[in-house]
Amino acid sequence: MLTLKLSGDLTLKQQIDVLRMPKRARVRHHRYVAKTVIRRAKENVKQQRDINGRSFAPRKRGNKPVLRKMPSKLKAFIGANKATVTFSKNRTGQIARAHQEGITTTMTAAKAAQSARRRGEPDYNADATAAQAKALIKEGYRQPAGKFKGGKKKGTAKSRRVSQRWIMENMTVGQAGLILRLLREKKETQQQWDIPLPQREFFGLNKADVQDITNHLINDILNDVRKAA
Repeated sequence: MLTLKLSGDLTLKQQIDVLRMPKRARVRHHRYVAKTVIRRAKENVKQQRDINGRSFAPRKRGNKPVLRKMPSKLKAFIGANKATVTFSKNRTGQIARAHQEGITTTMTAAKAAQSARRRGEPDYNADATAAQAKALIKEGYRQPAGKFKGGKKKGTAKSRRVSQRWIMENMTVGQAGLILRLLREKKETQQQWDIPLPQREFFGLNKADVQDITNHLINDILNDVRKAA
């Protein structure tokens, strides 16, 4: 779970002044800070930048913006003594934290198989997918084309290259999957690999934001003093 506790960056005297503020004023201030955090997160994702203005690392595949829906899932919990901005669902918070901090996860063959099972069993009789066709060609698949009838290679098997389109039109999901597995078994099976995720710190406040909030708090205190005078 990714949670931001808004304790501020105030001097001791300012903190004492805050504690002397009436409950309603403290709640108002905490609400202002929480809304600022959420607004900044939305702006950062919209502009694809981190809290310090640096551009996000692009996707590994494709060019769609990252974290598009993440800020809409932020929730604020406001109290007289603190405000917390977080995600209501643990899974969402885990994904946000992975992007926020930038982590490297280790994938194993067992985990990959488990993930595939969660996605459900495929229709093995359906046409082979584009991903399967691409993978087969990458693994060096060639269509058997009989045997050589003469020359030094007489009697040996020959093959020809095929296109992704040919594979999708002539193989089923089950056939393509079986052939792909057999081709890969000829090579050393990779049992573990790392998946790095770059840091995209979209959530939080920079020093300028903290100073603006501090100034807002001081003005709030002064306004309350003037009204009471």
